[in-house]
Amino acid sequence: MKSGVRKSPSPKKKKTASRSYHQKTEAESIVQDPDLAYSISSGVTGVFRWLGEASVRILSEFDYIMLGEKGVTRRSIESLARFLGISRKAMAEEVLDVSVKTLERKSATERFNKKISSHAIEIAKVMEHAYQVFGSEEKVRHWFTTPNRALHNKQPYQLLDTFTGISLVTDVLVRIEEGVYA
Repeated sequence: MKSGVRKSPSPKKKKTASRSYHQKTEAESIVQDPDLAYSISSGVTGVFRWLGEASVRILSEFDYIMLGEKGVTRRSIESLARFLGISRKAMAEEVLDVSVKTLERKSATERFNKKISSHAIEIAKVMEHAYQVFGSEEKVRHWFTTPNRALHNKQPYQLLDTFTGISLVTDVLVRIEEGVYA
C-alpha cells in the first residue's frame, strides 16, 4: 500500500441478466387468451391455421405445452378434420380415440383435456410441415387422404392416431422434402 492510504475496493457493477429466448414472462407468452388471441410479436402462426386460429403466435415449444394444458376447442378439432379432408367421426374415433358423441356434446368453444389437445397440436404441426412441403392446402388434403407406399399403403391421416405414427408421417415428409422419397 502506498502512502499508508488504504484503497477501498471499487464497487462491483451489478450484472443485469438478460433473458434468453426461452425465458419470457407470462405476458409475453400465450396467456392472453380468451379465444386464443395470443399477443406475441414474432413466432410461428402456421400451425394454428389448421386449428382455425390464424392469429395465434408461438415463441417456443413451451407455448405449445401451455396451450395443450389449457386445451383446444371443439371448433379447433373440427377445423383440423376439415383441413385433413376427413369426417368429424373419423377425426374423433379413428384419430383422437374419442367417440363422436363426446365431440358433439361439447360446445364450439369448450376445451378438451390436455391429452387430446396435445395430440391435436402435434397433428397440426405435421400438417404445417406438409404445407411447407406441398405449398397448398388442397395438396396437403390430397396427400393425407391418399394411400402411400412408404406407409404400407395407408393414408397418412390413418397413422395420426399415435405419436409413433405421427413421427413416421413426419419422416416421410422429410424424405419428400429432401428428395429421397422412395
